[in-house]
Amino acid sequence: MFTLFLLLPFFIFFSNSQTPFSGPTWQQQSDIAKRSILDTTLFNNTTPATFPSDIELAELFLEDMSVSFDTLADDMPYQFLIQRRPKLIHSVGVVMDSVWKVVPNSLGYTGIFAMGCQNLYVRLSCARVPTNATGGYTPGLSLKCLRTGLPSGNMFAMFSLQGQDSWNFFKHDLTNHVPDLSSNAEFILQELRSTFAKASNWPVMIGLSNLASYDQDGKNYTSPVFPFRLVFHPTTALHKAFPDTPQEPFEEVLMNGLNSPGDLYSIYAVINPNDSVDKFVQIGTISSVSPASTSNFGDNFMFFQHTRMENDFAYRPDWAGPATQIMANQRSIDDYTYPDLPFN
Repeated sequence: MFTLFLLLPFFIFFSNSQTPFSGPTWQQQSDIAKRSILDTTLFNNTTPATFPSDIELAELFLEDMSVSFDTLADDMPYQFLIQRRPKLIHSVGVVMDSVWKVVPNSLGYTGIFAMGCQNLYVRLSCARVPTNATGGYTPGLSLKCLRTGLPSGNMFAMFSLQGQDSWNFFKHDLTNHVPDLSSNAEFILQELRSTFAKASNWPVMIGLSNLASYDQDGKNYTSPVFPFRLVFHPTTALHKAFPDTPQEPFEEVLMNGLNSPGDLYSIYAVINPNDSVDKFVQIGTISSVSPASTSNFGDNFMFFQHTRMENDFAYRPDWAGPATQIMANQRSIDDYTYPDLPFN
């Protein structure tokens, strides 16, 4: 015990010193400087990672998911003193330099929703290894907006935790409020939900208040204004360009299909919890400015912080009850998914 006590400062120093994309020295830099450093790190080694084995995946249920919400960093934190936290879901994907462009509107949103983001990373990944089985393809979108003088703003979106049959990454809309699991969901997904539920009472929903609290220049909005939910609607061109049938490896299919810059998604705001589709408002677009690339750092070490819905409800307590009811309704419907917005 005494030896461990003496070594503890070393372990803490080692852990902190091995995390170059976090801490005051990193965060105080400009968004442009961070982008330059991360670009070199992301694209220096384009060897993709591999998906974890079932045995490795079991570690998920031992992890403290509060780390995913509370860590302010752009690379994976350490756990158990000196072990880098492994990326056990969304372990393989592609990453692109991108921009978030604002579509003019009268909604009065703040932060990134008002100003957009010129130094944005888009990562497209699958939650687990794709298969030919029902629901065997699980696309997910991660966004990282670099900001001057403070931590990045991050966002996640999926179509369904239970996956889709099509191998077309752009088959469906994605949302940051992923439909809750119905009772027929497989055991491992139910257990994963339970693990996240230890860190948030709304475990399938990612909050938006952090993106509204600061813009890319680091300006603070003390009364952030943001929508209840986002919908990421793929461009019709991408929706039609990718095959439904299995083609492996999926990351190479994405690289081949996204080999030149262009528009990726239209961003729609769901202003209030129970708004119908006719009330959705387009507030932005996501466009790549570089070809999609595999990235060893992106797969193994790039970290995207989660925002609890509890943070959003601190500003909008009137949303908490409807959000709880939405999840309950979704759990009562087998394989519930949101309908897609129309493709032209």
